[in-house]
Amino acid sequence: MPRREASRMIVAALYVAIGSMTLASESRCSDRQTSAIYGQMQEFAQHPTSAARMAERAIDISTAQGDAEDERTILQAVCPQRDYPLLASRLYAIEAWGDLLLAQLGGPVFAGQVCPAAATKEAAASTASAWLRLAAASTTGGAPDKLVATLTPQVQAQALRVGLTLPALSDASAYWEQQQEAMAKQALADCPSPSPTK
Repeated sequence: MPRREASRMIVAALYVAIGSMTLASESRCSDRQTSAIYGQMQEFAQHPTSAARMAERAIDISTAQGDAEDERTILQAVCPQRDYPLLASRLYAIEAWGDLLLAQLGGPVFAGQVCPAAATKEAAASTASAWLRLAAASTTGGAPDKLVATLTPQVQAQALRVGLTLPALSDASAYWEQQQEAMAKQALADCPSPSPTK
């Protein structure tokens, strides 16, 4: 086979391979997985669990949040720049929804009646995380997902319940959120030891 013809065949094969990779990336750049994670959060919100299974529910919510974070990483790698911001906004909002649900579970799961001060601080830390993620959902570079508008007053109401002062959404920072988390950890450390069972 002449060298020139062989070179043309190699170039053609490369174009086919690159085209296949592009098509695969574009087909992966969708809201299919995002919708599945959203459905999980919706199920958690619409069907409260029993007191005996609250710790298990907290784990399930955290797992769904991890799935949303992983999906953001994947979509950032495969989506065209014009398509990623809206998908990222929705995923951040879904993660914020998970934080709100965890905040509502906070007392019974983490401390309950044994150490109510720590339970309140844990709920406040989850609420702060929800607010920070809503801030991220609002600043991905595109229009914020509609879930942001739905969740914003719910997170504000939860903040009132736990005595947390929220900054303006545009002023929410990781440093502020980490302060709330540190206070929650300290409150747990300060909880009295359970009385020994007789």
